[in-house]
Amino acid sequence: MKKQFGLLALIGVLFFSSCIYSLHPLYTKDTQVFEASLIGTWEKDEQSFIFKKVGKKDYYKLTHVDRKEDTVTDSEAHLVKLGNHYYLDFQRWTDYGDLFDFNVLAPRMDVHNFARVVWNNDQLELIFFDGDKIGKLLEQRRARIDYEKVGMEEFVLTAQPEELQEFVTKYGDELLDFSETLVLPKVLN
Repeated sequence: MKKQFGLLALIGVLFFSSCIYSLHPLYTKDTQVFEASLIGTWEKDEQSFIFKKVGKKDYYKLTHVDRKEDTVTDSEAHLVKLGNHYYLDFQRWTDYGDLFDFNVLAPRMDVHNFARVVWNNDQLELIFFDGDKIGKLLEQRRARIDYEKVGMEEFVLTAQPEELQEFVTKYGDELLDFSETLVLPKVLN
């Protein structure tokens, strides 16, 4: 049990150091777009990212399959266009059939995570934000955006979507971690 908890804590720290977490979404009605060219399977090594359209909605169900870790994770993904760049806003997939299956003693709170996305017919690139750079920017008070500090080093942005869009537009290039870009070729069926 201690091993499993330690592994979960390590995964949490890794995700916090390479992501931007927000209480609110990055998208608004006027910035959310849908591109059918994202639909399909993008794969590298032992990881697959499968984008599917959700009914008549203008967003995606993203299934991440990690064969090495033997995990499958579903997320809701919204494509956002800000200026000349596209971003994906990820949030845990909610199965509305399980809405009443929650733990009162340890409730879960959903947050949003953002990444810049670049794609064509052959390849998808996910460029994540650098959590350390964001933390320094906030601690130095260079950016005026609402946030809460969680624990000793983690931050959760609490600003409304319009403020988040301004923040990402202004500081996006500075805060992205291009060294950790995930490049995924498209699987042709």
